[in-house]
Order: sequence, then structure tokens, then C-alpha cells
Amino acid sequence: MDPFVFKILTTAAILRAASGGVIPTFAGPWNAWVERFTTCSEDDKRIFLKISHFNPSKKYENQVWNGFMNVTVEMDDTWWSKGVLDVRSNNQWKENAFVFFFPKNGCSGAREILTEMFSKYFSKKGTPCRLVKRCVYFENTTVAHEYPRFPIMPYGYYRLKITAGVTGAQEPQYCLNMLCHIIPKIGS
Repeated sequence: MDPFVFKILTTAAILRAASGGVIPTFAGPWNAWVERFTTCSEDDKRIFLKISHFNPSKKYENQVWNGFMNVTVEMDDTWWSKGVLDVRSNNQWKENAFVFFFPKNGCSGAREILTEMFSKYFSKKGTPCRLVKRCVYFENTTVAHEYPRFPIMPYGYYRLKITAGVTGAQEPQYCLNMLCHIIPKIGS
């Protein structure tokens, strides 16, 4: 074989091997980072969270949370729960991009979807679901936003509104807003 052709083929093979995998640009395995977490009403002071800022050079490090969440009303499976994800596109919010609604068993639905960090505040799996009254404190708590029930999501900027209330009641007992970014997960 000609040495010149051999060098070209070797260089091409090395470049192909070194380039690694392709990162999808629309949807795929994902990481989330939270920008802000608030209650729906400014008068509601049950949640105060200071969340670490996004660092582009350390995109895939877990976020650090400081603050508290005050659970003032006990939640169980007689409750409903709903999560509405709006996506930011063309400089406006596209509402109801994803809607998760549990008309019954709202506590169990939340326990199944939420990350391990939040699931530990609910009763153990295999027992009736309960979220008891308490004040949950976060002090330099690292939070890994991993949701195994949703392995693939479109990347982008999202606004999540979580509401929960007693079945039959029109007004929710809890209402939370969260702004987050979903970015590609490397190494999956």
C-alpha cells in the first residue's frame, strides 16, 4: 500500500475514533438545571430556596440547594396532583407542552415521578402514600435532577407549574412554579 494513502486512512481512523459520539440537538437523554423555584402567590411564604447558578464550564455537576419547604397540610392518596410544562419558543411561552395529571392517587403519582431527593420525604414505596406536615430544610444539599420515567425530553427552556389539592376541591392547597433548562446529557 502506498505510504501516503496509509497515512490518510490512519489519520481518518484516528479522527473518527477521537470524535466520540454524536450529541443530539433536539431531544434525547437529558440533565436539568433549575433557575428559580417559587410559590404561585407572593403571599405564600412556605418555600424559600436559593439554588446554585448554572456554570457552563461545569454543566453536569449537581446543583446545590439552600433554604426550606414548609409542608403545612398533610397529603395522601385522596389528593389530586397536576404538573404543567410550558416551553419557551420564539420569545414566548408555548403553554401546556406537557401535562401530567393524577385525578386520584396524587401522592403516589408524585412519589413515582419525583427524584430520589424528594421521594425520601414521602412514605416508603409499598405502603400507603403520605407526605406529613413538617419543615424540610436544605443546607448545601446537592440535587440530581434525574427522572427515570422520562428518559428522553426535548431540550429547551421550561416553566413548570405544580399544583395539588384535595379531591373534589377546585382550589389547590399547594402551587409551585419552577423555571428550568433541559440540556443534553453527556456520557449516556
